[in-house]
Formats: sequence, C-alpha cells, structure tokens
Amino acid sequence: RALVNQVQILLLDEPFSQIDTLLKTQLRNDLKEIVRTTGLSIVLVSHDPTDGLSMADHLVILDKGRVIQQGNPVELYNSPSVIQVAKLLGQANFLSTVEAAKLGVEAKGNIAIYPEWMKIELSDSIDSFQVIQVNYKGNHDEVKIYREGLSLHVFHLNCGAFKRGDRVNLHVIKHVEFA
Repeated sequence: RALVNQVQILLLDEPFSQIDTLLKTQLRNDLKEIVRTTGLSIVLVSHDPTDGLSMADHLVILDKGRVIQQGNPVELYNSPSVIQVAKLLGQANFLSTVEAAKLGVEAKGNIAIYPEWMKIELSDSIDSFQVIQVNYKGNHDEVKIYREGLSLHVFHLNCGAFKRGDRVNLHVIKHVEFA
C-alpha cells in the first residue's frame, strides 16, 4: 500500500499469469478496492479477457499495435464493432450469412453469437441439432452441437441436462452482425 499511495499510475503487465484462480480473483478484488479508495489509475496489459472485462472502467483493444475498439467493457462485449474484438473478448461462434440463415437469423454480413446468447432444449425432431460433446465447467455445461456441417458451442446452466447423442432445438437470443 505504501508504494501505491505514492504513485498516480500503475502499469501491470500480465499480473495474473501463472496464478491460481482463487488467488487471481482475490488480487483482482484487492486492486479494484485500491483503485476505488485511492483514485489510482491502472494500465493493465493482459491476454485474458476476464482481466479486462472484470476490472476495467475503459477497455482498449489492440490488434497488431493498433486500437481497433475502445470503451466500456460491457458495451464492447455486447456490441463488438469488428470480429477481432468478439474473438478477443469471448468464445463467440462465428457464422457466415448462409450459416446464419440456417439458424433463422437474417443477416447482411457475418455474425457472432456468444455461447450464452443461445438456448437449447431436448427435441425429437430429426432436423434438430445433435449433441456431440458436453464439457462440465462447474457452474455450467459447455455443449457442442452439430447439424449439416454447422458446429456450435452453447453454455447451458442446468448441468447434466444433455448427453452425447441427444437431439436439441436451438434458439438464438441475440447476435452481433459485422459488415
């Protein structure tokens, strides 16, 4: 704390790499509290999107040394202006206009759909998606589904609801379109 109180800006380059999840979460919380109580500014460099999304008031996304988008983390995540931002901030599914149409999404350009922007439910229809993999993640399952050359990953909060081979209907709740 003595060091932090004597500076105005702190540069942190990959401060959370090689740290276990529990300690990483505590350090993030401690840094946020230091910023809140002291007014200190932090420039954080990280390849982990969780660092920027959870800590930043203002996020700057660089690609090959060039700023490609900046702003509020929530706005950047929900409305990335370019595909690179969606790739950096989340595990988005990227689809062409033809693939989007197969999901009932009309788009003039490519789209991105984050796994949490889709819902799946069991189906008896032969035209539905097939579950090809289920990965338990603790607080959710990551479910990989496939139909007619299209593979998507979806987050499902009801862990254990699906197994390999199940047939499911897919509902797209939200998507982002790119020109």
